[in-house]
Amino acid sequence: MSAAPDELAIRDALREGMAHHDAGRLDEAAAIYRRLLEASPRRPEPMVLLAAIAHGAGRPDEAVDLLTRAIAIFPGNAAYHHRLGLALEDLGRVDEALVAHANAIALGDPPGARAGFGRSFALADRMPRDARLITFVVRAIVEAWIRPADLAGSAIALVRASPLLRDSIESARRGELAPAAVDALLARTEVAEALSHPLLVAILENTQACDWGLERFLAAVRASLLRSTAQGQDRPELLFIACALARQCFLNDYAYAVSPEESQQAAALAGRLAAEARAGATIAAVALATLASYVPLDSCEWPTDFAQRAWPAPLKALLVQQVAEPRKERELRASIPRLGAIDDETSLRVKGQYEQSPYPRWVRLPAAQPMPFDAQVRALFPGVEIAALAPGAVTDVLVAGCGTGQESMDMARGMASSRVLAIDLSLASLAYAKRKAIEAGVANVEYAQADLLAFESPRDFDFVSSVGVLHHLRDPLEGWRRLAARVKPRGFMQVGLYSELGRRDLEAARALIATRGWKAEPADIRSARSEILASPEFAKVAALRDMYGMNECRDLLFHVQEHRYRLPQVKEMAESLGLQPLGLAVPGPVARAFHARFGPARAGDLDAWDEYERAHPDTFSGMYVLWLRKP
Repeated sequence: MSAAPDELAIRDALREGMAHHDAGRLDEAAAIYRRLLEASPRRPEPMVLLAAIAHGAGRPDEAVDLLTRAIAIFPGNAAYHHRLGLALEDLGRVDEALVAHANAIALGDPPGARAGFGRSFALADRMPRDARLITFVVRAIVEAWIRPADLAGSAIALVRASPLLRDSIESARRGELAPAAVDALLARTEVAEALSHPLLVAILENTQACDWGLERFLAAVRASLLRSTAQGQDRPELLFIACALARQCFLNDYAYAVSPEESQQAAALAGRLAAEARAGATIAAVALATLASYVPLDSCEWPTDFAQRAWPAPLKALLVQQVAEPRKERELRASIPRLGAIDDETSLRVKGQYEQSPYPRWVRLPAAQPMPFDAQVRALFPGVEIAALAPGAVTDVLVAGCGTGQESMDMARGMASSRVLAIDLSLASLAYAKRKAIEAGVANVEYAQADLLAFESPRDFDFVSSVGVLHHLRDPLEGWRRLAARVKPRGFMQVGLYSELGRRDLEAARALIATRGWKAEPADIRSARSEILASPEFAKVAALRDMYGMNECRDLLFHVQEHRYRLPQVKEMAESLGLQPLGLAVPGPVARAFHARFGPARAGDLDAWDEYERAHPDTFSGMYVLWLRKP
């Protein structure tokens, strides 16, 4: 090759290298790219292609160096910045990855950059003070670049850092924020503007705000709004925060503590507004939003045309959430079939809990790029042999215990050519899930009511997922056996079970609940939350997201039935069903740490994972999520 090859020769060499690259002949491809780079040191394409090989081979540091050089030559290429962000993520340099993905979005928004920005923001320690980045965070939450719940922690940290709010939030956390101080705070124009900031509003409207200090501050704001409405005051400058706060309270199922005085004032407000509505009088929008932050509007008696009246936009959205959507869910219940009997005593008790307390109330999910099921399995477990699906082949999927539908929707949208059946005990949960599927135009998922212990299916499945369900059955192994029987030969399962070690910190909280005599009722759950979240003794429990929703907290600490396991028990159960463990679904850092100690070949070795968990007992604080294959 000459020292200065002409453009045509360079393009021919690039095509040759990329042909080797696509065919998996990486050494040959890399050799061509290096020769090109020697001959044309400021050519960015071979740098980027070498970076792709290095990154794929587990050398993200080398990829970062190459991509940084390429960006210095061609700073306007959005894809280069996105690839740099991915490599920085793998190095754990998430603060830098955040900026790289933001640059990619600003320059051209290549596929995957938004999700990369969301992942990096969720883990970032420090974000530059950059208005552009704040705007992207708001969009990431509202547009669900990743699940809004995963963005909430870092977003709340930004809200807590606000000079106008941070001292009040900290005082509220300590229980030192007096009602008069809150009233005075809300009277300040700049504070009202801070409370209406798009970032705070985005958090409150789209996901649960899982922070004790912020929760106590918002509860104090709610109480102040109630006091002012009780005195006949109208505060239109606080409409945005009043509506956002009401939507937050609906999402967390009214978990905030309520004083007896507030209960009386809220009841009086409900009566007054209902009378005004029947009389056709003008109702103050802030007063209606304030009521909605104490009780769902659908629980009150309104005239039939009430929701269609001329309301401000934030209140219209609130009425959709609290009136129109629950009404649609009640209509959908009758359309959901039942598959098999529901007569097991424990199953009936669990069903009763979730009819009263379906969760989570989610707003939207990230966009999905459909991928064939076989490709998904290879991406998770590269060493697993799985035959390529025939063109047009349909993957039959069962989601056993779908709750309010996040997992079933993810699978229906993210798995190419799939047909999903999602079942659950709770009609309330199923109706929520079906409404969301209809709204999203997802037609390849169907919902049915069923008990896993008596489930009857018209077909078998290529993939069965049951996460967070079996451990609530009277006989988890029997439920697992019934599901395994519906898996096709060479098919796959995903099973989620509670870890004994991972949930050990809950025992002290449950002991406190037993000592206090608290029951699984809203008032008692609020009391339990308040005491547990305020006590340093329960710091690990307070860090759990499930503590910040009424129904989630009931599930976490007051469940009617729960089994917990160690991995040797899970291994024994899987062996008794003839299932081969493939591995556990874990975050990237955990997977890398496990592989460094035991090697990738032992990904499906549950004895090795048990040893890892004993050394790192918080690894599975959520649950074990185990993938298995049927012979």
